[in-house]
Amino acid sequence: MTDDQSLKKAREGTAMLIDLVMRAARERGWSQPAEVFLRLALANRRHLFPFTD
Repeated sequence: MTDDQSLKKAREGTAMLIDLVMRAARERGWSQPAEVFLRLALANRRHLFPFTD
């Protein structure tokens, strides 16, 4: 991160990733995240800064 704008974008991306992981876990009856749900979330969101850009 080199400036405030990219830091803000990274924070938003991180929050979105956490939401996607938890949504995937809940859809499958889990109450806690697991690595498989992280992988699913990243696979479903190809452009999620700073993780997939």
